[in-house]
Amino acid sequence: MPVEILNHTADIRIKVIERDKKMLYLRLGNAMLNLIFQDNSVDCEYFFQKEFELKNAVTFLNDILYVVDTENKVLKIKYLRFCDAKIVVGFCGEEFKNDRHSYHYLIKAVTYHNFIENERSVEVTFDI
Repeated sequence: MPVEILNHTADIRIKVIERDKKMLYLRLGNAMLNLIFQDNSVDCEYFFQKEFELKNAVTFLNDILYVVDTENKVLKIKYLRFCDAKIVVGFCGEEFKNDRHSYHYLIKAVTYHNFIENERSVEVTFDI
C-alpha cells in the first residue's frame, strides 16, 4: 500500500496503511527515510542492527531519526522484528557523501500533533 502525504500547513504529515504491524512499521520507517534523503537509492555498504523500546510509532520514528543524525549514513530499513516490548531494526546504508547525496527535508522531530495509530495504520506529523 502506498504512503499518502496529507495536507498540512507548515510540516509534513503522512498516512501509512499496511496489512500487519510489522509491515506497517517497516513502511513507516522507510517512508521517513525517503523524506529525509533526496535520492533514496542506497548502496548497502554497512549493515547494522539497533534495538529500541517499543512504545508507539512516534518514539520508533524519533529513534530512527536519532540514528540518522548520529551515524552520518544514508539508511534503509531492511528488516525489523518485535521482541517483547522492544523492536529490533536491521539497517543497511552507506556513508553520506556531499557529491552523491542530498537532503530533501530536514526533519527535526516526529510529533504527537494529531497522531493516530492502530493495528493497520498510522498518521504522523514531521516537524521540519
